[in-house]
Amino acid sequence: MNRVNIASKSLLVIACLVLGVTGCASNNTIADNQSVEKKEFTASASVNTTTQESTKDILTQANAELLVSLLEDYAPSELDDSVLASKEPVYIWDWFRKLQVWTDDLTRLANGKPKAEGAVKDVITSRLNKYFTPEASEKIFDSFFRAATDGSYESFERERFEKGLEAIDENLKVDIQKNDQDINVTFTGIEYDYFNPGAKQKYDVNVQFKLVKDGTKYLIDDIKHD
Repeated sequence: MNRVNIASKSLLVIACLVLGVTGCASNNTIADNQSVEKKEFTASASVNTTTQESTKDILTQANAELLVSLLEDYAPSELDDSVLASKEPVYIWDWFRKLQVWTDDLTRLANGKPKAEGAVKDVITSRLNKYFTPEASEKIFDSFFRAATDGSYESFERERFEKGLEAIDENLKVDIQKNDQDINVTFTGIEYDYFNPGAKQKYDVNVQFKLVKDGTKYLIDDIKHD
C-alpha cells in the first residue's frame, strides 16, 4: 500500500470519529490509535456546535468545512498540462485515481448523517469545483442529497462514487484526444477477479473522462464506464 493510500485511510478514520459518522471507513483502513485520538481532540475543539444531541443527526456547515479540511492533505493538485503532457501513462493514471478516491471519501462522509444544513451544499460543491465543472459538481451533490422543504437536505442510499481506475491491474493504456477546448481522456486495461483467484478471470476496463479547458486548468464534465 503506498503512502497516499495510508494517509487517506488514516484521515478517513479521523473524519469518521470527529463527525460521528458510522460505517464509513474502509475494511482496509490502517491508523495509529494515539495519533487519531490526538487529531480528533484537536479537530473537535474547533467545531462550533450547540449540544451533541442537537447535531448528532445533521451535518452542519462547520462539520462540512472540517471534513473538507481533513481530506485536504491527500487531495490531488489542479489538473493542468503538467499532468496531461506526461509521457508516463502511470503518472496520468495516478492523478485521476487519486481524484476518484478523494471524491469517494468526501461524498461517503458527507452522506453519513440523515440530514445536512442548507449551507453544506455550497461547502461541498465549491470544493468539488476545483476538479469538476459546476454542472458536474451539482450532479455529484444531487447523487447523495435531496432538498427538503425546510431548506435543508436529506441524504439517501446511493452507490459509491466511481472508482473504476483502482481496478486496472494490467496493460494500462491512456488515450488523450483533443477537440478545440474539449479533451477526452480514456483509460483502458485489465482487471483481475480476486474473489476467484483460481480461475484467473480477467475483465476489460474502459473509463473515459470528458474535460473542458478553464484558464490554465482542466475541469471534468463527465465520466463514462464502458
